[in-house]
Amino acid sequence: MLIECRSITAGYNGSPVLENIDISIGEGEIVTLVGANGAGKSTLVNTISGLLRPMAGEIHFDGKRIDQLSPADRVRMGIAHVPEGRQVFAGMTVAENLSLGAHTQTSRAAADLRSERMRELCDQYPFLHERINDVVGNFSGGQQQMLAIARGLMSNPRLIMLDEPSLGLSPLMVQEVLNLVTQLRERGHSILLSEQNARAALAIADRGYVIENGRVTLSGKAADLLDSREIAERYLGVGAATRFSREESMRIAKSLRACIGAETKSSNPRGLQS
Repeated sequence: MLIECRSITAGYNGSPVLENIDISIGEGEIVTLVGANGAGKSTLVNTISGLLRPMAGEIHFDGKRIDQLSPADRVRMGIAHVPEGRQVFAGMTVAENLSLGAHTQTSRAAADLRSERMRELCDQYPFLHERINDVVGNFSGGQQQMLAIARGLMSNPRLIMLDEPSLGLSPLMVQEVLNLVTQLRERGHSILLSEQNARAALAIADRGYVIENGRVTLSGKAADLLDSREIAERYLGVGAATRFSREESMRIAKSLRACIGAETKSSNPRGLQS
């Protein structure tokens, strides 16, 4: 496995949000975290990137323990974090935002590599080239999200973590972002996708973990999770009432007719016609 979280407990101000979390991501996999808002998905992503130190447990990346390393060291090892809400620098240009994605590389040789990497990304995503000197504050949410992902790619990561990339985007732009995620896998990146849009995330993922109240309650192949009745009812917008069998629906209809008939006889005991 490329990365493994083993028995991770983490939180804020001494209060755990995650408890005893175990997840893993292999080379070239898309793994999605499914869960409601506040379940702990972002806390886990922040812990892997180093923004939070775990209270207990270990994180191993490419066989090396990293949970005590700084966020910058983790970026240098090949981990990129695209945060929730995009968090691009609105008063800076596309080029300046992209440069910040490789800020951990400071040597003259690294500067040359940074310029080369920027050219590669502009070739891959023409939108960046067309607006390379534009200030990003007036960009749409979808354009800012694409820029945020490209900024994460500037460090040429092996693992890229996307936290709620569809948040606040139109359905068309959501599909564009998810298409980009699948392209990243085709280019050899491993991806951890934290996403409330469970149906869309599981549709492109290889595996998934369901997080509820800071714990992994279900995991498996993404296709199996999509077919799960429990997942459908909790996260895919399919209520239990819509999943009755035909026999159950007929039984309920028969009971209702019986109640209606009894009520009619009670209100008209002599069977008089109006």
